[in-house]
Amino acid sequence: MTYREKRYKEYECPTCKQKKCFAHCNNCGADIKWNNYLGDPSYETNKAGKKVRYAFNNDDSVHKCLKKVKKEYINTKEANEYVLDEYRTIYRYGGPVFKCGLCGRRADLPWMLEKHLKDPECEAILMDKFFKEPPTKVIDPNNHSLEEYK
Repeated sequence: MTYREKRYKEYECPTCKQKKCFAHCNNCGADIKWNNYLGDPSYETNKAGKKVRYAFNNDDSVHKCLKKVKKEYINTKEANEYVLDEYRTIYRYGGPVFKCGLCGRRADLPWMLEKHLKDPECEAILMDKFFKEPPTKVIDPNNHSLEEYK
């Protein structure tokens, strides 16, 4: 599993049924707060030597129930290229960054999908390409009749 394929499973809060709820415990559903009455967070070092932040109950006692919730990964495959139109394609440049094949602009995927089609710099390059391209078919009025091309 590479870093592009790692996604966390989103848990639903047992109390309010929302995803990404920070007001309730993910395990038991009790009301929690992240700072005590002085505004200080609670940090402890676990057995692996990592610093872990714990929440507080309403009476300012440390709520250690949250450590029982385990993060689970979801495997997702992300596309490495997206076709915007017949002239422009964006490719993965590295990590979350994508690059336009026509103008070379680099940005994240949501911006490229939503706003890059109307980007004035890329449109100018596209228009230059249209007007500098030689025509594919040339009509010679001496050797062709124009009635064939109606």
